[in-house]
Amino acid sequence: MGVPKEEAKHKIIVIHGFDSSKDLSLPVSQETIEELSIYFLFFDRAGYGESDPYPSRSVKSEAYDIQELADQLQIGSKFYVIGLSMGAYPLLWSSLIFSLLRLSGASLVVPFVHYWWPSLPANISREGFQTLCTADQRTFQVAHHTPWLFYWWMTQKWFPSLSIMAGNMNLFSPPDMEIIKKLSETPNVGQEKVRQQGVHESLHRDILAGYAKWEFDIMDISNPFPNNEGSVHLWQGYEDRIIPFQINRYIAEKLPWIHYHEVPDAGHLMLFKTELCEAIFRALLLGPSTCPSLELIPGIVLFVFIFSFWLAPGGLARDLSKTRTTIPGSSGCLFFARVLARTSELLKAKPLKNLRGISATHLFTPNKRIAALGEFIRDIGLKMVSEIKSLAERNGEVLEIRKVLHFGSLNNVMMRVFGRSYESGDESKVDVCELEGLMKRVESDKNEDIIKSDESSSDFVDVLLDLQKENKLSAQT
Repeated sequence: MGVPKEEAKHKIIVIHGFDSSKDLSLPVSQETIEELSIYFLFFDRAGYGESDPYPSRSVKSEAYDIQELADQLQIGSKFYVIGLSMGAYPLLWSSLIFSLLRLSGASLVVPFVHYWWPSLPANISREGFQTLCTADQRTFQVAHHTPWLFYWWMTQKWFPSLSIMAGNMNLFSPPDMEIIKKLSETPNVGQEKVRQQGVHESLHRDILAGYAKWEFDIMDISNPFPNNEGSVHLWQGYEDRIIPFQINRYIAEKLPWIHYHEVPDAGHLMLFKTELCEAIFRALLLGPSTCPSLELIPGIVLFVFIFSFWLAPGGLARDLSKTRTTIPGSSGCLFFARVLARTSELLKAKPLKNLRGISATHLFTPNKRIAALGEFIRDIGLKMVSEIKSLAERNGEVLEIRKVLHFGSLNNVMMRVFGRSYESGDESKVDVCELEGLMKRVESDKNEDIIKSDESSSDFVDVLLDLQKENKLSAQT
């Protein structure tokens, strides 16, 4: 899989997990493979698929298998390794055996955890262990404490043994079930070969090797890349019901050179989700800086969502209103005006207040919005002429010109600021709530908190003309 070995810039050995084989299919697009120039090497671990059984298999022996495989297939002096679930425990030992000699980088994806590592605090181990179902707890205890009874335990019929082998789907979280549903739509090539060496030689011995007494402790592993010439990543799904996040989170805290990625809405099968799979490969090959921490993504999305409201004309409150209409012209003016206003108050910056006055003047002048509002202003003018003509015909020489002019200017500003216009006679329909924010600014420099509700009878034009000092609009408005 991937580009030809001779042409590849990055060579990756993929170590499959429990009850799997070299025939696993990863959802990496061909475009990504070619972009990163990746050559993949998959192999069957001892006892799986086409690989010979090895009764004495251990963590150490599997690590040497990887080294020998790389030598026999001549993939080069440097390569990357990705270990999935149970396939991660030989990777841990590998980092000790040939860390600086061979590895360019390593990723442990939902890696196996040993509940009896000596350096693991009892409360952390207990917290993770108790998340497992009772049958699995008993199975792992037998594998660790009485391995000579394990075959009997796994074949007896009185008590349930390993839930995943019994087909218990409760082991999988909702994100995992979505992936299983998608994977079931395509044929699983090679799955029938996984156990062809026998269940005991493949699955049972895998568990025994994992939960045996290791020759080293997890905290004994030192940074294989002290000069940052490579990186080690640990990917953990928060919703994983097979590998508890508590233990891997603790390991990452104690070994700070590990780049820990805890994905909030991911389970044990996270590697088979396209976007996560590609993120894992990019982080491994291009370095941590090229892949933002996925746990930050929800916060980033929320920030962009709220920020987009603030950039809209009229601000957040107007965008959330039920009577939202489109306002012509550029967006974001009110947001930046608010920022300038708040900053000037905090810093007591007089020049900044002048800049705020300039921005306010710019907001209400026609220079930037004349193209969008030209037709509307023309219609206002024609309607005002028509209204004056109508008043002249009805009232003779006594005309209420001020009322016509005020309503025309009100309609003009309402369209510019709130994107709403009114017909003559609709003055009572003007939403006072929309004007309240600006009306509260009147007389603010005279230390009055807000305009009293019984003083809000002034129309909007009077409010704008009454603004004081730096809030006052220029004569060209």
